[in-house]
Amino acid sequence: MNTHFSVVLLSEAGHGHEALVPVLQRSCRDFRQLFDIDELVRLSRSKPISALLFGYPSIEQSEVAFFRLLKTDPHIEERIGATLLLCEKTEARQAFQLCRKGLFNDYFISRPLYDPYHLLLRFRQLKTLQAGEGGMATMAPASLDAVCDSLEQIAQADGRVTTINVDMLKRLSETISRAMTSLSHLVESQLAQPGEHHGSASELISQHQHELVHQPIHKDVSEAVNRVQQVMAETAELAIHQRVALGNANPALAPRPKSVVIIEDDPESARNLGKILVDNSCEAVIYRYGSEFARDIDEISADIVMLDLSLPDIPSFHLIDKIRKAPHLSRARLFVMAQGGDKDRVQIAMEMGVDEVILKPIDEQMMAFKLRQY
Repeated sequence: MNTHFSVVLLSEAGHGHEALVPVLQRSCRDFRQLFDIDELVRLSRSKPISALLFGYPSIEQSEVAFFRLLKTDPHIEERIGATLLLCEKTEARQAFQLCRKGLFNDYFISRPLYDPYHLLLRFRQLKTLQAGEGGMATMAPASLDAVCDSLEQIAQADGRVTTINVDMLKRLSETISRAMTSLSHLVESQLAQPGEHHGSASELISQHQHELVHQPIHKDVSEAVNRVQQVMAETAELAIHQRVALGNANPALAPRPKSVVIIEDDPESARNLGKILVDNSCEAVIYRYGSEFARDIDEISADIVMLDLSLPDIPSFHLIDKIRKAPHLSRARLFVMAQGGDKDRVQIAMEMGVDEVILKPIDEQMMAFKLRQY
């Protein structure tokens, strides 16, 4: 690495990455480790930073640091070539999701540190990329071609549903014919057996119609309904994704309105969060207790559900499972809110498939960024 490629590691004092720092010091001529955001801002104003590593003890703390950095200097991204998130091996899935959403450009598993030299190869790729672009790397906005492709896929959804309906009616007709034939043969064979009392024909039909008729028909119809729901869900997801991309690329557009359900037992936290959501064009409904939310869950619909991991009356993991199975919430984004010491519970929640982890106290700028992603 030469002096034209600068690397900065931003981390918490006392969490110094003892194994990684010596490698970076030897391999990067322009490397610095900082523990203060204000100092980082001052450094970036004196010279551009090619690669900024976020090396806090948890991903949530690195997220908070990123948004505090933006709050301190809203234009600092223009002076940073790439952001890399250092994480534990168990946090890789969460780190990947953050990179996919554009919060960080890349992630690197630094705990445990298997291969620090692989990080240097990534620096080399970044250096080549930034040199080729003549400056800092920037993210391309949503293009008109992408919008047109999305609209084309949405337009084709009607044809996909029509095909499913035609196929379902054909299969349903065949299923009914087979079922009635099977039922007829069964009744005839049992009535024809001498010396055994099987009841009348109507009794036999009543006895076997559920197994031979109702169940096969229900199976075919349920499968068709599920296929239609999948098509519509994919279409809705595509439309929302493109709407979000357009909004992010064109700040003048009004933000997409969203409905949010909050399950938070602390009144002040719930009130503050509700204000943040309203300020970001969201409609918020607040539940103080998990049991109250569980009582109404089958009647609730929302774009986002925000769940405190430390509810006093019901296990939050039980609610996560119920949310994923609720008829009107199965496609909702699920955010869990956690304290700094909730690492084990956060890991379990991530394994259960939550979409976001929000660290308390909630940073308003970070929350606004996450809301813009959906």
